[in-house]
Amino acid sequence: MDEKLAVAWQHFFEGRLNKAEELERQLEKDSFSRWNLRAYLAVERQDYQNAFANLELYLIQAQNDSDIENEHIAYHQLGYVARAAGDFYQALEWIEKEAAFLAMYFPDDHYSQSVNLYELGYLNLKLGRLTQAQEFMRKAHIYAKESDDVINHACSYRGLGEIAQALGNLQEARTNFVAAIRLFDQAGDAIGKAEVEELLASCP
Repeated sequence: MDEKLAVAWQHFFEGRLNKAEELERQLEKDSFSRWNLRAYLAVERQDYQNAFANLELYLIQAQNDSDIENEHIAYHQLGYVARAAGDFYQALEWIEKEAAFLAMYFPDDHYSQSVNLYELGYLNLKLGRLTQAQEFMRKAHIYAKESDDVINHACSYRGLGEIAQALGNLQEARTNFVAAIRLFDQAGDAIGKAEVEELLASCP
């Protein structure tokens, strides 16, 4: 990865969006990582049209290159942006497309399976399907632990906390939120940590 792009990502993860945007604009070449960063920055600014535009470029390039790894990432990220924009049904379509793609090409990739299952769980939560949401999120949590990815593990705790809160299991929710905050802090993800701190504060 380009050194300037790597620093821009670091600024993003530490919540310095203006610095991340400033560095991103200085880059000369497009890349999958740059399109992805642009999309994340656009979501933080609630500019969903711009986020979709960058991820469509990402998907087209992946398909043109027959790059199945980046193709599944594009499906996932398009689902993420649709979810952030509040279109949960469209988001679910993208994530289910990714799930089928993973089952075909990456059946043993526990990291990718976990991230996909998290989104399936979260979207079912948003659509009020709590039983399905809990089932997907528990599977996501198992795969997250096996993948040894700290942010992935943190996200699964966050998801379990939100589902527990929706089910009225407040002590379980608080326990999961605290675990998520600890892991986001360990990973240096200031945005993720702040979001879960807000969820914990809303959990009586």
